[in-house]
Amino acid sequence: MHQRSHQPSFAGVSGFLRSPLADYADVGPGAVTILGAPHDTTCSSRQGARFGPTGIRAASQYLGDLFRRGDGDLVDLATGQVFHRPGAGMLLDLGDLPMQPTDVLRTTASIREGVAESTAKGGFPVTLG
Repeated sequence: MHQRSHQPSFAGVSGFLRSPLADYADVGPGAVTILGAPHDTTCSSRQGARFGPTGIRAASQYLGDLFRRGDGDLVDLATGQVFHRPGAGMLLDLGDLPMQPTDVLRTTASIREGVAESTAKGGFPVTLG
């Protein structure tokens, strides 16, 4: 049977920092949940924030590889600050929230409801967008 090997940082489908793509049912107390909010339709010119969640996730892939290597914590050599690796199931990417490009009220309600659902399950939501 074919076994998947470690993918290079530019390959594969994954969430923020190569966290697993998850659903609200997977959220437990203390989990950090990543929610995308690709919305910029209230901008009259130079739109682009709608691509933010995808761009941030793509840029985080290399760091995600670093987090998975080794067992110890990561240390910022300039400041000495220690970054503790998240445990299994503690960093979950819930994907992008539903956006309604022509309805700002429904879009903001969608963001509010997504954050509220994560919080109600004990998660700490981080919104990209």
